[in-house]
Amino acid sequence: MAGVKRSIAVDLAGLSLPTPVIVAAGCAGTGRELSGLTDTRRVGAVVTRSITLRPRRGDPTPRIAESPAGITWATGIQNPGIEAFIEEELPRYVRSGAAVIVSIAGGSLEEFVRLTSVLQGRPEISAIEVRLSEPDEELDRPILGAHADRAAEIVGAVARMSMIPVFAKLPASTPDVVELARGIVRAGAHGLTLMDSPPAMGIEAATFRPTLGPVTGWLSGPALKPLTTRAVFEVSRDARRAHPRRRWRSQRDRCG
Repeated sequence: MAGVKRSIAVDLAGLSLPTPVIVAAGCAGTGRELSGLTDTRRVGAVVTRSITLRPRRGDPTPRIAESPAGITWATGIQNPGIEAFIEEELPRYVRSGAAVIVSIAGGSLEEFVRLTSVLQGRPEISAIEVRLSEPDEELDRPILGAHADRAAEIVGAVARMSMIPVFAKLPASTPDVVELARGIVRAGAHGLTLMDSPPAMGIEAATFRPTLGPVTGWLSGPALKPLTTRAVFEVSRDARRAHPRRRWRSQRDRCG
């Protein structure tokens, strides 16, 4: 019918958004920068930068460098810790008018449980995103979410505690994204973010020195699109085979 506007609203596991556009974790900075980056009326939700239980100073500089495939970066998850985040940064995200999804990160089950406990009952938070790319301090593994059983343990604990939707952000270095996604969903995740930035490193041709202060980091940029598209396709296909009568919506993390 002429003159009738089609709705682009979406429903993500009970989280209703006016548009499917979501600002990925880290892209909105501390919330202060958001109004200068985009018209938040066009955004369905904003994911905060990843927050840990205690403050982190982050990695040494330089933290970002150009590459032919995009940018390599490493922040060391610099953040003020959960208490300061709630007091100082969360109100700025809320003022954007978009739904707020808080990204949480840690190196132990206890840390994720405590983070979830602090966030409980806060009406200004619409969902939680669990970042699984940090080192596993308890089991001495380089990436916490690379093992399906461990990832399911962490996400399941958060999902059982949370009264709002919980999304799991899968690491790009997993050997089998379908197996990992399957286990995390069975553990209670309401949705998946596919996927986090892959590990990366750059070298200065003139000096043969690393381009990043911490030497290694992560990759973001155009190169991620075919990688995440493949992950979305494979996970979605597996979900459709397992539950052919359900309607599935695929979400892709464009910022890494």
